Amino acid sequence: MRKIEQIHSREQSLQLQKKNRKIGSSKEFKTRIGEFLFGNPIIKAPREIDLVDGDRSQMELFFTMLRETLADNPKCIYLSFEYTTVFKAMPMLAIYSIIDDAREELGITTKINVMWSKRSGDVNTIIRISGRFLPASEREQLVERSDHLPVIMGDNSRAIELSEKLVDYILDKYFPEADAEKEQQISSAIQETIDNVGRHAYPDIEDHTQKRWWFDCNRIHDNLYIVIYDRGIGIPSSLSKNNAVFLARINALYNEKYVDAVGEEATLDDLTGLERLKTWFSNNLNDGQLIRAAMHIDVTSTDLAKHGQGSKSIKGLITNDENSYLLMFSNLGFYCYSKDREDTERSIRNYKHAIPGTLIQWSI
Repeated sequence: MRKIEQIHSREQSLQLQKKNRKIGSSKEFKTRIGEFLFGNPIIKAPREIDLVDGDRSQMELFFTMLRETLADNPKCIYLSFEYTTVFKAMPMLAIYSIIDDAREELGITTKINVMWSKRSGDVNTIIRISGRFLPASEREQLVERSDHLPVIMGDNSRAIELSEKLVDYILDKYFPEADAEKEQQISSAIQETIDNVGRHAYPDIEDHTQKRWWFDCNRIHDNLYIVIYDRGIGIPSSLSKNNAVFLARINALYNEKYVDAVGEEATLDDLTGLERLKTWFSNNLNDGQLIRAAMHIDVTSTDLAKHGQGSKSIKGLITNDENSYLLMFSNLGFYCYSKDREDTERSIRNYKHAIPGTLIQWSI
């Protein structure tokens, strides 16, 4: 079954699955994260660390407990994955971002120890190759002497340098015989995404070293997964920074709401300076719809020809293979794209718990 169909079919049965899980309720989960080992806090991970099919409330609780515990700068903490059976790349980058931000922003020196999974060797492998939650500088040093790429933390001051190195790593390791077209697709998708972080994700931050992003890439079976995450303002908030592109895409996808807001006679030239429309659209379209609009390619106005074309590069990495797809989380919204399914409202989802910033995964 294709990925986007799996998402919707599993969503229907997820509530029933939760009732049958031995992990118990959120109340039971809360009692388990207040434990200590040798006087050091133990933070217990959920059974399934999976943003698409896992229990988002338990993951949010885990993220919050990790963030709050690190803020106290304890000498040591234990991250317990003893009962974890699933650990996906997207939430893994969210975990690394919490730890790295605490180290960078708060100056914490907490040592992070791992309590390994008793249920899944795959979970333990993922933790090892990701860098075992070592500081970012130590993880980066592992690249030269490891067969796998650990989670890399970058920032806008090194965006060009690091993006080139990461593209070269992917091409050398996974596509040594790639033709020029494939090389260009991979390079464009990654560099465009990282460039977007610097241009849109952190509009109120001037220090480029604080415009951080995280990168992970590994092959699992026949699929290569590439994941990039930033903790910026998110696509739903950054989309409206360019009003012309924003309005044209809203008009293309949600024409009735567009006309309702601006009137039938209005033109883009009349609207590009109207700040009130940003608020109107953000209040009348959910985050999933705004992500979908951001990724919409078919904006044909010649006035927009040089703007907003990043979505084409990002989608361009997806192939016709049924296991090739794009997943995006940003704030409260989720968007899934694949070439074998029509891009409709079924491609989006919205959640109660936000993923701060923008989290993108390609499967190729």
